[in-house]
Amino acid sequence: KMKQYVKEAKLNIDFEQLEKCFQSKEIEEQLQKDIDRTISKGIMGTPSLEINGVVYVGAMPYDELIKQIKLAKKRAEN
Repeated sequence: KMKQYVKEAKLNIDFEQLEKCFQSKEIEEQLQKDIDRTISKGIMGTPSLEINGVVYVGAMPYDELIKQIKLAKKRAEN
């Protein structure tokens, strides 16, 4: 079914490469590290975002996102 959806959406996906990724121990280990790190920060769903160590969970309007990035930049400069 995935191939049908991809074809309908006109996505260019290399299914052979995708299958190799699904079977790769290296990829599996990296994904598990990412999942563990994310859970340790209290992130349990999407959308979520981390900016300079500050975690934001939930949808954020574009203007608010820009504001938070600018604030993080100021904090990093000080």
